[in-house]
Amino acid sequence: MTQSALIASKNVKFAISDSELPKNNHLARLEFDGIKYPHLVEAAQFLRQSCIAYAITVDPTPSKALLQQFWFTAEETSLTNKKGEQVPAISFSTQLGSGMMTALGLRKALRFPDKSRNGFDALPTDAELIQFLDAMEYAWEPKPRSTIPNKKLTLVKKALMPSQLNYVFSHIIQCMSGKSGSLDQASKVQVQMAYSVITGRNFDYATAIFDDLKSKIEKTERDPKIPYVRFICAYLKFLYPTTYPTNSDASFPKVGQRSLEVKTLPNEVSLSQLRSRLSLLTSSSSAATQEVPSSAIPAATPSKRPSTGSLGCFSTNFLR
Repeated sequence: MTQSALIASKNVKFAISDSELPKNNHLARLEFDGIKYPHLVEAAQFLRQSCIAYAITVDPTPSKALLQQFWFTAEETSLTNKKGEQVPAISFSTQLGSGMMTALGLRKALRFPDKSRNGFDALPTDAELIQFLDAMEYAWEPKPRSTIPNKKLTLVKKALMPSQLNYVFSHIIQCMSGKSGSLDQASKVQVQMAYSVITGRNFDYATAIFDDLKSKIEKTERDPKIPYVRFICAYLKFLYPTTYPTNSDASFPKVGQRSLEVKTLPNEVSLSQLRSRLSLLTSSSSAATQEVPSSAIPAATPSKRPSTGSLGCFSTNFLR
């Protein structure tokens, strides 16, 4: 199918050539000078071994033409699965052919964890997310004209995190989203992703990404800026492995050098310390609703960061 034969989606008001490829959906920066940035070696190794390792590093040949064609023609639709259920889908047409994208297909293309026999785990609650950030010594900003911490999950900023958590969040925000604006603040979904990566909760990453992409496609008037450029290319390559182009006419951005420049603070909590605490909490609890005595939790060495958070007491449903 030639580009001139493609039919624009009903809410597309721009020419196909006017589709833009902003910097979003970055490639991970997991390789760096470990001597210069020793405090981040553990965090990088953690991400290499995590369930999102493939998604943040997959590097298909960037194709501006295919991305423009996908974005110009994409339509929200549905299809019937093997169980006879209606499944949300995105239809599209490119020079490679017409196709469908679903959350399941995206999950396979990006190698996210599949659901267990009982499905995916429940989404972490706001209370669990706040406890999680407290445990990582996130320095909540105070409420206006107050010293009380403003524990809103819509205001989570990387600048208020210890260096290793900052590095992990940099990769969640930049590599796992289609956001092309400010990359210094995490959305609630991104906090859920970071929580799930670190605690091992079986989160449905593919559906979260698919739903966000679909919402952008369904806008009354589509933005010419294409989101999730790397994931769309990865999906098209997964769908058309033999005919996907090998010559690039674009490039993918990489997580910025600034993500490495965050200075470590004296005695800040590391990822390994956090995971050790969570493991202790799990083994110390006999039931999901039973709280762990504060005496059983190893105390954190005080940090110079003005954090109001503390580890507190968690129940095992925090690690569910």
